[in-house]
Amino acid sequence: MLLFLPSRPIRLLPSLLICLLCISFTSITLSQVPPTPATLIRSIQERAQRDSDADSPKASPHDLSILFGKEAEAAGLTMQDVVTAYDQAYLATKQNKPWWRSFLPNAGWIVAIVFFFLLILQETFRKAVGELAEKLLRRIYRRTAGYKIFQKKALRNYKKALVKKYQHFKIPFRAERDLDMGKIYIPIKIKGSDNSELINDSDIIDRFKRVVVTGAPGSGKSMLLKRLALSYALKPVQPQEKTPVLIDLRRFNEGEQSLVDHLIATLAVNDFPNAANYIDASLNDGTLLLLFDGLDEVANLRQGTGPTRRECVVREIIDLLDEHEDCPAIITCRTAVYRRDFDDIAERTLEIVEFSDQQIQNFLMSWPEPPANKPIEQLITSLSERPAILALARNPLLLTIVAFLY
Repeated sequence: MLLFLPSRPIRLLPSLLICLLCISFTSITLSQVPPTPATLIRSIQERAQRDSDADSPKASPHDLSILFGKEAEAAGLTMQDVVTAYDQAYLATKQNKPWWRSFLPNAGWIVAIVFFFLLILQETFRKAVGELAEKLLRRIYRRTAGYKIFQKKALRNYKKALVKKYQHFKIPFRAERDLDMGKIYIPIKIKGSDNSELINDSDIIDRFKRVVVTGAPGSGKSMLLKRLALSYALKPVQPQEKTPVLIDLRRFNEGEQSLVDHLIATLAVNDFPNAANYIDASLNDGTLLLLFDGLDEVANLRQGTGPTRRECVVREIIDLLDEHEDCPAIITCRTAVYRRDFDDIAERTLEIVEFSDQQIQNFLMSWPEPPANKPIEQLITSLSERPAILALARNPLLLTIVAFLY
């Protein structure tokens, strides 16, 4: 048995050699089959697409000759055919590639640069975004402030504007100095009554529905209305409170706006825009306190046979108050030129009286930061020793000028 085993593998060797030779011949034969032109063109295009996607430079004709020269010759293609197929595929891939793909290789650097500049400009960027957001909110507020659901916010803004505007009384000739409006007292009495029966300005609204306040130039008529507006503004927003709107009647000398237009414009100037609906509703329910300042400042010149501007303004105020009977009002005018224009609608005519000695002292004691070498007590003594100057100082405006000059 052992003698025959070795002979079996020996007999199989020829068969194995024949099989190996056949396989090798087949492989050689297949590898020598030349590619078709279409197959080669497709291979060239695929290479061009890979190069373009990788942002590699275009292959040169020399490089393409090394890569595809023999196959092109075998397929019957010229090198010009190879170069043309490559270039067309390369450019087509470039054109069809999304624009952002070109930045991908440098994405890390780009992100780093962007963050670097953001780090440097973050405060400026934050400020710019904040300003943009504020402008957007202000634009929305201007469009919606007049609607009822936003009126509470608008009234809060209106009060803030009034406080900023009227909290301090600017001293003539000294713009950098001012007096606290809350410390200024204006003596008022009912016209024809005794000077001992004075009315506190804060009581006017509670005691009277509609009044005319007269006084000498500089006696404090405008200051009175500003104090009333400030008193309202210093309180929180309350339901059904009377909202004062101070109208400077001198403005009627310019343009042809109606009284209601002036009311709307006054609210808009004081951070309550688009208030037409609010004005209309408040006039109807009597929650608008109309403060008309300076009837004497309205032009009284007649043009042709028509009424004067003052007569037109008086008529418009009367018509508005007749239409809205529940609406309170205060009208100021210089004593010398008041013609009892509003006797039919005003309950009383009040007048601002001259300062007494005690009121002069109270006014001067509220003066801000008097010089150390010129105490207020010294000025009071000086005034008491000079009756002629003391007579002038009983007028609040003239007293202010005296104190300033002192």
